[in-house]
Amino acid sequence: MEVVRDALAENFDPADPPPAFGRLGELLLEFVDPDVVVHPLASKFSLPDMPRGAEFRGWEGWTAFWRDWLEPWEDWWYEIGNIAESGDHVVLDLEIRARGRESGIPVEVKLSQVWTLRNGKIVGLAVFDTRAEALDTTEGGIPRPA
Repeated sequence: MEVVRDALAENFDPADPPPAFGRLGELLLEFVDPDVVVHPLASKFSLPDMPRGAEFRGWEGWTAFWRDWLEPWEDWWYEIGNIAESGDHVVLDLEIRARGRESGIPVEVKLSQVWTLRNGKIVGLAVFDTRAEALDTTEGGIPRPA
């Protein structure tokens, strides 16, 4: 995780990922659309640099979202479950356990996500507090706030 977090912090260019990324950089180019949109809509997921309702666009936004998410954590663990597909959307539940990098405080949060895919690429990611919100708020292919 540190390698990815540090690489993202150094003006990461998805078109030319650092060698430390290894296969992850190749996968980014292969599976993430350059016009991807990320919507953090979960109140319990909100961080100072990514408040609820923010919008991250394109590869720059994609990397900013992940950089902002990884920055405060020393280490983290996640489990994905309850995966369901509906058209262009994949809904999943996510349980995250992390420890603050500066505080050392453990954090546990459960969220739901909607991943939107078109032509084999990720074009959208939205994060919600509950599965019901994730299932209820898709509109026009890109999840939007209720």
